[in-house]
Amino acid sequence: MQRQPFKKSHKTRNTVIVIVLIVLAVIALFTLLGHTSDQSKSHSAASSSSHTKQEKKTKQANTASSTSTTADTSAGDDATASTSTSVTPTPPAAKAAATAAMNAVKGQATGAPVAPQAPATDSAANTTASSSSAPVAKSFGNWSLATYNAVNIGSATYEQITAAYGAPTYATASDQLYATWQSTTGQKVSITFTPTGTDGVQLIASSKSQSGLQ
Repeated sequence: MQRQPFKKSHKTRNTVIVIVLIVLAVIALFTLLGHTSDQSKSHSAASSSSHTKQEKKTKQANTASSTSTTADTSAGDDATASTSTSVTPTPPAAKAAATAAMNAVKGQATGAPVAPQAPATDSAANTTASSSSAPVAKSFGNWSLATYNAVNIGSATYEQITAAYGAPTYATASDQLYATWQSTTGQKVSITFTPTGTDGVQLIASSKSQSGLQ
């Protein structure tokens, strides 16, 4: 028997099957690539969102730190301050009179620091506050932040200041008189007096500084 030749219909069918398989493979490949791309985009979006949130947190932390620093600086300015101005000193011809004027008053220094004055507290606070949270003293003697600010350097004399606030705790003299009022806890007010004038030398406050007053 002779073998029948391969039918054309079989060839056509096989060709169609191959084409269909190729098309399905291409579709499957594109589907896989699209899925991978979506995952990559989703991951990138999540990473970007996380990075943005972290930047916001960092900015907020920096802002809080800056605010805290500003507050601390303001508190420090209230606790310690100094001011000075220019006062014309006595001429060389009046140096002896200036020295005599400073020597006459520097002996008035008491040498005894003054006890500080704690701020008043209400009774309700006293019943709940412990001994470890006692209020910090804000003034001593006749000195407080308000009275310190009231001293007009450039015009106030030694006599006027001692009449209002008492004799200093310590006083030394060279070309100027340096007077310090001090508490037993270290709060202090320091004022420098410059001798000025020729006839009737006066000691004029030329600079002032304070530490611990609030």
